[in-house]
Amino acid sequence: MTIAYDFTLKKHAAIFIFITRFYQPPSVQRFATTTGHSTSAKLVLPIEAQDPMAMTADDVSSPAARPLAEVVLYAEFDLTKGSTLRASYPTPFAHYSPEFFADIMLPEGVHNREEDFTIFFLNRQNAHKHSDTEEQESNESQKQTADEDQDPLQSFMYCLSVVRTTHDTAARRGAKVTAVALCSTHKSCFALNDVLNLAVLKIVGSKSEEESENVLKELFAVANAVDISGVRGLSNMERRLMKRTISSTGRASANWEDAQTLEKALFFRTQAMWEDIPIPLQFKICSTDDQHDDGTLTQLLQTFGDQTMVLFNAVLTGQRVIMLGYNRPAGEVCNFVLATSSLVCPPLFGLIHRQYPYANLTDLGFLSTPGYIAGVTNPMFKTKREWWDVLCDISTGEVFVSAPVEKEDHDASDRNFVLEAS
Repeated sequence: MTIAYDFTLKKHAAIFIFITRFYQPPSVQRFATTTGHSTSAKLVLPIEAQDPMAMTADDVSSPAARPLAEVVLYAEFDLTKGSTLRASYPTPFAHYSPEFFADIMLPEGVHNREEDFTIFFLNRQNAHKHSDTEEQESNESQKQTADEDQDPLQSFMYCLSVVRTTHDTAARRGAKVTAVALCSTHKSCFALNDVLNLAVLKIVGSKSEEESENVLKELFAVANAVDISGVRGLSNMERRLMKRTISSTGRASANWEDAQTLEKALFFRTQAMWEDIPIPLQFKICSTDDQHDDGTLTQLLQTFGDQTMVLFNAVLTGQRVIMLGYNRPAGEVCNFVLATSSLVCPPLFGLIHRQYPYANLTDLGFLSTPGYIAGVTNPMFKTKREWWDVLCDISTGEVFVSAPVEKEDHDASDRNFVLEAS
């Protein structure tokens, strides 16, 4: 058993070394273009491929000066209305429906576990905007910055939702399902998990909608009072140089304590204060926009083993990827989706455009995104082979590939259905 386990670890390590060290990125990246259900590969310039070390408008524009929390939201499951968004502070999103937030904040099957979380992105079309010429790029950047200054809610946002099921004999069916989400232009907002957990507990204990809304106001104030001076304003170039310098020095150090000290230098430590409760926080300061601290590459390799190369090729060539975690926490599924960034980023960039850490059947808009990478918990996605090219089953560790023949059969059946219906 020990020999087999050691062999498995060595095999996973070999895959990891190949991905992170020996892979040389091409000058162009392959993405998928979708026509109906069929997928064809097309060569296009990847985001930041021309100069990976160059700073973009996002590195130096206004989002770095914005507060940590732009909007906080509160949702709960209502037995008569279903998932319902109860409140948002300080203002609602005019270009997103309340149902969208309610469904994504309250994942499927959450009533079967005490706590869970989801991660989602807003305004992904504004994550990066590159033009063909430097003059056009400059004009677009200035226009985008001006538009975002007028309406900050149009900026690309990282969102974290924490949900909790509280057993209460006074509640209908004996339980309440409550979620609180925080939307931010800073990726470091993901470190506020414990703060959101405390907010959920306070809302669960509140006795009126007014008290719940006051908790949201307090959460907004607490989040924006957190000192993030050590992480804000760093460009992607500075983050990559910092990580490479510290990592290289750490590997060269023969002293374990020195290596540990250097590892600690990768984090900025601070705390949030809610009334008299200190909440320790740490932010990783060397991760670029495409690298997520919550995504664990090691867990990805241990789950899928040598089949990780199938996933690697799918991500690299822009195929449609589904991460299925039936009866698994939505947060775990989100982490698997975020871990795909570590397969190709760096050296490639822009994967965040295609990532949907949590998706469900109530909003299938992600299917129109070429080369999407989506995390789901509903097993129905497994039967819809025309929706994906590669499906990774987290529960079994299996990787399924939808053969072109199968997709052509679905295309034919769809056409026949349309003809019969018309």
